Amino acid sequence: MMDKIEFRYRKFSYGMDDYAIPAVEIFINGRDFMECVAAFEREVCGKEQGHAPLTPRELYEGLHEDYKEDSVYIYGCTCGCPDCCPFYVEIHIVGDTVVWHDFEMDFYENRDCVPLGPFVFDKRQYFAEVDKLRLWMGGDTLRFYYGGIEYGYLTLVAEKGEMKINMVFDELLSDPMPQIVHFLTCVKSDALVEEELLGHLDEPLLQISANGLYRDMMLLEMRFPQHDVIFSEVLSREAIATVFQRIADGLLQDDGFIFMYPCYWYLDATSFDRVSDEAEEIGKDLSQEEQVRLLVRMLREANVPLEADKEEYAEKYRRMLAEYVIPEGWYVSDPDE
Repeated sequence: MMDKIEFRYRKFSYGMDDYAIPAVEIFINGRDFMECVAAFEREVCGKEQGHAPLTPRELYEGLHEDYKEDSVYIYGCTCGCPDCCPFYVEIHIVGDTVVWHDFEMDFYENRDCVPLGPFVFDKRQYFAEVDKLRLWMGGDTLRFYYGGIEYGYLTLVAEKGEMKINMVFDELLSDPMPQIVHFLTCVKSDALVEEELLGHLDEPLLQISANGLYRDMMLLEMRFPQHDVIFSEVLSREAIATVFQRIADGLLQDDGFIFMYPCYWYLDATSFDRVSDEAEEIGKDLSQEEQVRLLVRMLREANVPLEADKEEYAEKYRRMLAEYVIPEGWYVSDPDE
């Protein structure tokens, strides 16, 4: 039976730093491998030697498929220097497997006799985990952007490396824009830590957080609970604010704004049905995207009104996007509120 490896995202404060950055925990067969190493050290050396997890980039550089050295370190030192107090493993690819064997520690006098392993992993599963490290490190730019609106739904898109995640929000049940604007204003106001849930509070599509690091830099983390995926990247406060500002601008500048979102379900039903029937007949041979554009144009030309009590709501929403200010009573951060 094959062994199974898993890399888990965490944050770790190295040395004297008072902030935490992305790091990687290694689990083999469901157990934290650092606990295995620590147990051996306590038994043989009398105490644990102070290993620390590597950053995603440090670990990836030794494990990716093009790396040619046999021996690589998988743990470093709590000081933040990987070459200090390293813990090594030899790695060989044998057919459809990847083998970890011959673990070594510089301070252990019998370096070739660390009694851990060998571990034999399925090659495909192993490198799928290795590729996951790219989502947690710089290099592959993290992109988060406005994806469009139609029929009361808003799409936001997140990309990093080869992974792309589309999130669709319902204007009535899971509108993310108040949280996005609140997050934006907090980042711009020099907050040290900010966190938001996007989507329905009980089952969010996205959890975003920004943690202050050094100078004006912040660690932006995006967690996608439904995909069990995390994106992270260190960016300037200004760069993070720009990302979220462009989402607000994208919605505000969309020709379908108000009609397709966030007031699709608040349009006067009689007027909407009349225009919609006409648009359906005219655009029956068009693509879905072209049909949406046609309907938006015809709704605008007909000046289809909102329900009588929704005009103020639409104006507040427009002002929220234009000025990046949350209308009073619109922002809810606690599902119990």
